[in-house]
Amino acid sequence: HLGHLVEYIQADIYVRARRQAGEEVYFFCAADSHGTPIELNANKQGIEPEELVERARAGFLRDFADFGVTFDAFHSTHSPENRALSGSIYQALKDRGEILRREVDGLYCEHDERFLPDRFVRGRCPKCGADDQYGDNCELCGATYDPSELGAPACALCGNEPSPRSSEHLFFDLPRYEDSLAQWMEGALQPAVHNFVKCWLNEGLKPWDISRDGPYFGFEIPGETDKYFYVWLDAPVGYISTARHWATQQGKEDPDYLWRGDAAQRTHIIGKDIVYFHSLFWPAMLMGSGWGLPDRIHVHGFLQVDGEKMSKSRGTFITARQWADHLPCEYLRFYYACRLNDEANDLNLDFEDFSNTLNGELVNKVVNLASRALGFLNKKLDSELGEPDAEGLAMIEGNKERLRRANQHFAAFQYHQGMRCILAAAEEANEYLQEKAPWAVFKEDPEAARVILSGAVGVVAQLTVALEPIVPELCQRLAAIVGIELHSIEALDEPLGCRKVAAFQRLAERITPQQLEALVEANREEAS
Repeated sequence: HLGHLVEYIQADIYVRARRQAGEEVYFFCAADSHGTPIELNANKQGIEPEELVERARAGFLRDFADFGVTFDAFHSTHSPENRALSGSIYQALKDRGEILRREVDGLYCEHDERFLPDRFVRGRCPKCGADDQYGDNCELCGATYDPSELGAPACALCGNEPSPRSSEHLFFDLPRYEDSLAQWMEGALQPAVHNFVKCWLNEGLKPWDISRDGPYFGFEIPGETDKYFYVWLDAPVGYISTARHWATQQGKEDPDYLWRGDAAQRTHIIGKDIVYFHSLFWPAMLMGSGWGLPDRIHVHGFLQVDGEKMSKSRGTFITARQWADHLPCEYLRFYYACRLNDEANDLNLDFEDFSNTLNGELVNKVVNLASRALGFLNKKLDSELGEPDAEGLAMIEGNKERLRRANQHFAAFQYHQGMRCILAAAEEANEYLQEKAPWAVFKEDPEAARVILSGAVGVVAQLTVALEPIVPELCQRLAAIVGIELHSIEALDEPLGCRKVAAFQRLAERITPQQLEALVEANREEAS
């Protein structure tokens, strides 16, 4: 849904910006394929979990293609590589004496004859008191706990109240890593997130339950009977297994080279609801098993629509597919880039603000600049560019540093600041064109009009380069018209010179209230 796309789109922009700056960047992701949500959904649909995973993965790939999210590899945590790596990491921790055995008080459903781990039970959070929370962590406050700690628990399958029952579980001795984690997180987390995680450390960490009783959709723990890895042990291992899968396909001599020591800078982009797992459990597992650590974990907030949590009844719980059926996908990329920053604050998709931003910034400032300048050249001046005048050259020269700064902002997760740089350049070029009025000058001096238009088109070319990480498809079409390559940020320095441009074609249309109303209404009808 659109909330998931907050993560995927900003990650894609980040990757494109760093590649544009000349860095070697690989972009990996995997479908989280284990755990109780998968099992519950498969149970509802009457299919096997593996089939559900493959259906979802196929849908993800289609949505990613529509929204321009281009992974080097999109794998699955239900893979041979992930099974092998999860087992080897577990064995390394076990060899270090960091796997403990303890009897735990769990919840057992007599009706369904099974233990109720994680999302198989819902109840009241023992930390903040929020109702209808999962059995392993609270979506509201982010706390983790045991299912037995829930208030007013109920089985997610039948709704009955479960009974307490003990079972032997395996634990990872997380407290051993408190000092190492405190040292690692300096610089790896945003300041506000760091302070949040530091509070957890100051409270003291507890051994982490890494096992679940069968039946459970996941990997069986080697050497154990009817015990499975908890999903949050094998899910992050998917970062390594996906890189291994890709490297093997690429014929790399060492398929794990990207995760060895300081061989690469590793960045995770995650939602704030899974900070605990990524900032404590995951790095401690890596420390204990000898793998390289993440250098940065960038945490983002949730998405609200019109200031409220997404709602099916209000028609604001919008999937990627529903958006693609009604509106251009790159419009969402542009809007997110205008509103995202490097903090973990929630993002509000306000439809009125969305419409004003797309119409006012993308269409009026960027596309209209290209349309006016290129369209006039096409119609009146045989599509031929000339050399800009001194004022036009100064404007183009000033943009070189400004638009490089935009790229640097994108590569630092400061998306809205990067967009300010780009839109300021577009606004300046529009003012230049308006003041110089080449359509009026043309009547007396066509060549003088060509000079003015060439300055404006020079900025259009620069904007095309700068916006490529944001709206890549639109920029590819515009680049073909102007006749430039988008391979590098260095293209900002390349003068257009005297060349012929192609015929301008419409690149973007204004958003109407009717389009947004149709999107919401279609979602409301589907939900009902």
